[in-house]
Amino acid sequence: MTKEEVVSALEFDNAMITFDPMTGEDITVESLNKETRMKYEANLYCLNLLKPKPYKIEDLKDGMWVWDDEYKQCIKIKLVFMPRKEYQKGSLKIYHNLNEDNDLDFVEFEENRFYPLVKAMYREE
Repeated sequence: MTKEEVVSALEFDNAMITFDPMTGEDITVESLNKETRMKYEANLYCLNLLKPKPYKIEDLKDGMWVWDDEYKQCIKIKLVFMPRKEYQKGSLKIYHNLNEDNDLDFVEFEENRFYPLVKAMYREE
């Protein structure tokens, strides 16, 4: 994909592909022509890289690496505990450093704290 195509995909308006003002019908990705579909898919891909969404407790899995936005570091999840009476949001057993020989830390799940690893590439301004 050329630089122009990537820029064009990023500028592509998502609202254009959800509703056809002429017919009043919803437009599906499958109904788009190949060029428009490629722009749409590139736009979604870039948005996922540029603005990753935080994980929900249901998204987290044992053995998964994630970005911890509170400590600003990558962590490895050893165990995920789903919500229950004592920890209503859920909880995790994690390694806070890359050396898994150290003790596990217990962390209560918090909204907007755990992200895909791509978030580690962002610089705070």
